[in-house]
Amino acid sequence: MTDKTPIEIVSRLTARDGTDVDRAEFIGQRVAGRLIYAEGPGWYAWDGARWVNDSTKDAVARGMVHEVSNALLAEAAEGGSSALIDAAKALRMSRYISAALTELQAMPEIRRRVDQLDTDPSLLSFHNGTVNLRTGELRAHDPADLITRIIDVYYRPEAECPNWHTFLNSSQPDDPEMHTFSYSGLPGTESPARPARSA
Repeated sequence: MTDKTPIEIVSRLTARDGTDVDRAEFIGQRVAGRLIYAEGPGWYAWDGARWVNDSTKDAVARGMVHEVSNALLAEAAEGGSSALIDAAKALRMSRYISAALTELQAMPEIRRRVDQLDTDPSLLSFHNGTVNLRTGELRAHDPADLITRIIDVYYRPEAECPNWHTFLNSSQPDDPEMHTFSYSGLPGTESPARPARSA
């Protein structure tokens, strides 16, 4: 059984009685945390690890509206009212979808500024989580970090780096202090003066 949508909300979604803002608010409540909009780049969708820009302009955002509509149709199939069916149909019409997405861009739970994205230089995302470069801590991906980039590897704090050791020994063979400095800010690495930090 799906959760029932209150009739007073349903009536605000229909083509006859609803408005574009009403539909945008309804959609926004259901896609918050999965969809954001930044003026310029456009729509971003959360893929579980980072925010991915929708290169198709708005296909991903429209797809999420389709999901909302499908949920309403599923609810209607369980014995919902005719108004519920009308509301679901309205969210399947291009002009209403486009209008709702336009209004959705202004919703505080959806709208972000470009300068809010990727703002923390101490956070670096890998496939298996986000690393705090100051502490070496590995934690779960968090959409609140507003990270749009990811390193295409898995972070392993116990990993060895023989090539890096070889490079330092060959480029700075008589400067152990510089070796130690070169490791600062590199979590999960190991220098002769500083053991590796575990996550």
